[in-house]
Amino acid sequence: MSRKLAAAAHSLAPNGKGANGKRLALDVLLALYLAALLRITVFRPGFLLPQNDVRPVNLLPLNAYRYWVRVGSWRVFWVDLAGNLACFCPFGMILALLRPECTLLRAAGSGFALSLCIEVSQYLLGTGIADVDDLVLNTLGVMLGALLIKYLLAGNANQELK
Repeated sequence: MSRKLAAAAHSLAPNGKGANGKRLALDVLLALYLAALLRITVFRPGFLLPQNDVRPVNLLPLNAYRYWVRVGSWRVFWVDLAGNLACFCPFGMILALLRPECTLLRAAGSGFALSLCIEVSQYLLGTGIADVDDLVLNTLGVMLGALLIKYLLAGNANQELK
């Protein structure tokens, strides 16, 4: 199974024959991903309707997670945790495919910047809760996605995956 994933990742990397077409496909994929991500996180249904003046902000790390554990809301805990990681994992994957030379630290910086833009937009538009946990988890999601692609590409090149 991992060999198939590695081969798929390698075939998407824009190098060698057909590099321009692969690059264009990844650019289109990135644009579609970002549009979907912004639709989910910022431009939610009714975002243009008048909002109340309350703009929720959570600057206390793990505040919501501690609350969910305390009240036994394990489903909300896991959905939020997994959702933040999973929603940003594709950004790291696409970034690693577009820029194979991109380091994990640069991918993390890009993910943090994207997440910060989303959190600020949610605050300014009143369409969500600006949350420090989202910044951390979204950045980790980008790093996981980039790490996965780097692992698959390295494994394919070295034929170490079995």
